[in-house]
Amino acid sequence: MVRTYKPWSEERKRKHSEALMGRSVSKSTREKLSRAMKAKGVPAGFCQKGIAWSEERRQRWSLQQKGKKRKKHTLESRMLMSRIARAKRPAVFTDESKLARNRFEYKLWRKAVYSRDDYTCLKCHIRGGRLNPHHVENFHSNPSLRYDVGNGATLCVLCHKIFHNRYGKKRNNRIQIDEFLNESDMLKGQGFKLLTDGK
Repeated sequence: MVRTYKPWSEERKRKHSEALMGRSVSKSTREKLSRAMKAKGVPAGFCQKGIAWSEERRQRWSLQQKGKKRKKHTLESRMLMSRIARAKRPAVFTDESKLARNRFEYKLWRKAVYSRDDYTCLKCHIRGGRLNPHHVENFHSNPSLRYDVGNGATLCVLCHKIFHNRYGKKRNNRIQIDEFLNESDMLKGQGFKLLTDGK
């Protein structure tokens, strides 16, 4: 008697997948699968990863993908992927503030500060160019304010350098940035000096 197999419906596939979710495959089952793959002549560890596609396959894939709209990741999924990637990284000793600056939250904070200030330096009022986000209250000693948009100020690279040359990099506060932004424009001479000194 010849058996005929009916293809599984999508509902049955889904139920089967849910039933097997989280189950580990026993050692004997893995050995049986391995023997079956070897009998078919499939090399050990075979997978599609790392195999170069032929030109014909590339063109077919390209035609299949044309016109498809890619779903963009939500903010939550991007943050989750960032956390997962951080967890997978090898644990090596790194400065805590350096790690904090590499976080996805820092990138969001930086973008929000630039956007709020219309990508314009608050000191020299030049729009665009090379910008730096400046923490009004010191980054290192105020972890709770690190990603607070109200604790950010957009400065161009030159103005940011001048600020830190004048006030240092530690214990910065709102009084210093207010004083820096409100003083008369005497940056031209200092900026030129910084550029010529190459600091």
